[in-house]
Amino acid sequence: MFRLILFVFAVLIVLILLAVRYLPWWGILLLLGGIVLFIRFATTRLFVALFMIPFKAKGAVLKNAVAEIRSVTWEPAPEKPARHEPPSPVQAAIEYDGSDGPAIVAHSDEPNDALAEDDEDEDDEESYDDQAPRDHFRIDVEITPRPKAGGFQFWEPGELRVVPFSTKSGITPNEENLDIGEPVEVEIFRDDRFEPDEECKYHGPLRLRMLMAVPLDSPRRLKFRYYFEAFGDLTLPPSGSTS
Repeated sequence: MFRLILFVFAVLIVLILLAVRYLPWWGILLLLGGIVLFIRFATTRLFVALFMIPFKAKGAVLKNAVAEIRSVTWEPAPEKPARHEPPSPVQAAIEYDGSDGPAIVAHSDEPNDALAEDDEDEDDEESYDDQAPRDHFRIDVEITPRPKAGGFQFWEPGELRVVPFSTKSGITPNEENLDIGEPVEVEIFRDDRFEPDEECKYHGPLRLRMLMAVPLDSPRRLKFRYYFEAFGDLTLPPSGSTS
């Protein structure tokens, strides 16, 4: 990459020197303008490419991975979290001195941590309510990475997504909004039972049970995506049925 950058700058310098010698003044200006536009475009592309390098390296652990689907079961949508009534914004303390006079209301300007936490919970609930209706499928799958020498060897089940079956590896995850579904729950099969995933990283084959949320109008045939790598073949049953 560094050698390529040096080569490009060397070519640009040669072009400028040739332009100064052989082109009229307006030709030099046009060339300089083109070089400026090229540098802006190339710099943006280069920045994006450099930014994506670690994600490509992380995703490579599941390049051409094998996904053995054991079962796919439709489930009703999980219950939404209960909404709590927000407390009054006025923070007051009632002081009573034992006399027959009216109670004294002492207002406090200090921020209330509990109130702030309730506001954050309310924002989370609103974002949950704003989601479009989705189907939910419980997927029992065993994912086996291909043997890989060097680089990242561990992967995170919670980063798995589902995308249309036509999706190819190497495509930017956000390109064309390819993501269709994401896991709501992830369980790991260990010691002959499924246990909740604690957002850990794992090495080698792993059997998972995931509750995947997908839009109602999503295609039935999907595949898994892990960063830039797409693999597997997943067919969703009709809503309300099991495969």
